[in-house]
Amino acid sequence: MFDEILDFNSDRELDQVEIQKLTKMTTKVEKWIKRYKSGDVKPNEAKKRRMGPPRLSRQAWLQRKVYDKDRELTNRLIALTGLHSDIITASENMQVVYYTPGGHYHAHHDSSDLDLNLPCEHTRHLYPKESHNNITATRLCRFITVLYYLDDTEEGGETAFPVADNDTYTMVDYQKDGRAVNPYDLSNYCKDANLIIKPRKGLAVMWYNHHINNTTGMLGEHNLFSLHGGCDVLKGEKWIANNWIALDENHDMQIKFHRKQLYGGNKARTGKSSSKEQVESGNENYVDTVKETKSNCNSRQEVVVSHPDATRVPL
Repeated sequence: MFDEILDFNSDRELDQVEIQKLTKMTTKVEKWIKRYKSGDVKPNEAKKRRMGPPRLSRQAWLQRKVYDKDRELTNRLIALTGLHSDIITASENMQVVYYTPGGHYHAHHDSSDLDLNLPCEHTRHLYPKESHNNITATRLCRFITVLYYLDDTEEGGETAFPVADNDTYTMVDYQKDGRAVNPYDLSNYCKDANLIIKPRKGLAVMWYNHHINNTTGMLGEHNLFSLHGGCDVLKGEKWIANNWIALDENHDMQIKFHRKQLYGGNKARTGKSSSKEQVESGNENYVDTVKETKSNCNSRQEVVVSHPDATRVPL
C-alpha cells in the first residue's frame, strides 16, 4: 500500500520536496489504520511488506589476476567441479556484492533458457563480423554458480532456493503447506523456500544452472530448480562473491573462446607451439570433464555446500 517513496533520490536525507510528500503519506496511513481497526484489513495484508525492486545491492567486478594471482582459488574450483582448467580460467570475472539492511535479490535464475537462435553472451564477439552486427540479443550461458560468503551476517540475508527438490516446476497457483505464496518474493516468503542457507564466513555453495546434453557433452537444458535469491538483510551487512562458470553448448565456439581468452588468438609464440595447438591439445578431453560432472551429481542435480561440515542437497 505504501507506494510513495519518500527518499526517492536515495540520499538518506529528506529535502523540501520529499517532506511535502509526508502529508499525502500521513493521510494514507490514517486511512489504513481505520481499515485495520474496523477489521477490513486481512491479517496477511497487515504483516506483508512491499515486495520492492528485484534487487537492492551494490556490486563490483574483480579480474582473476587481482584476486587469484597464485591460482589457489582457481585450482580449488577445478578440484570442486572436475572441469578442465581452461573452462574455469576463461570464465567470468568474480562479482562481489554488498547488502545493507533491507537489501535483497528476489528469486531468479543465473542463466538463460537454452535457445539455439541466440548466441551466448560470452562468445558473441567471436561470430563473423557481418553476423555479429546483426546480433541484437544474447543469453547467459552459466553452467555452474559458485557463491562465497565473505563474512557472517548478523540477521537475515539467507540464500533461498524456493523450489529445490520439488517434483515439478510450475509457478501457476504455487502452493506451500496449503497456502498461496509467491516464490519470487523473498521479502515476504523467504522462510517458505524449500532450501535456506544462512550466511557463514568461509562457506561456499555450488549449484548447476543447466543439465548436460547427453549427446554432445556440452551445455544442456536449463535446470529450472536452480531458482534462488537473497532474502532481506534484517540486521548488519552481507558480503558475498560469485563465480560463474560459462560454457557454450557449441563446442567449436567454446574452443574459439578459450583460444582468444587464454592464448591470444592464432599467433604462434616463439619457441612454443601455436595457440591453436595449445588449445586443442589442452582441451582434447575437456568435453569429457563436463560429462564427468554428471556422474558427480544425481539426475536431479545438487547444491554442493563446501565447508568443514559439507553437505550435498538435491535440487
